[in-house]
Amino acid sequence: MSDIRIVGISGSLRARSHTPALLRAAQKHAPGGVSVDVHGGVSPANFGSVRAQRALRQVFVRTDSDVITKPEAIDFRAYERFGEDGNVADDPTIGLLQDLLAAPTAKAA
Repeated sequence: MSDIRIVGISGSLRARSHTPALLRAAQKHAPGGVSVDVHGGVSPANFGSVRAQRALRQVFVRTDSDVITKPEAIDFRAYERFGEDGNVADDPTIGLLQDLLAAPTAKAA
């Protein structure tokens, strides 16, 4: 059993969205003691995702959930970071994900 559980939520329902692929890569490259649960898109509408994020933040506050807000994962020219199969194929991007996944471990220490 993992000590730290990360919940990854993709705001996109698009089949070729990069966000679910990044979340799958996070699952694959999570450090020991960390598990990543991936959940699908939250809204099919243009502004629904923004509203869903706001509501989710309120849930986190009410439940006193531990939320990691930094570092942010921003991957410029993301289209260059994925292979034909839709998976992350770029070592620097995998490194960024691993750094991001280490943040909860450091916070818990």
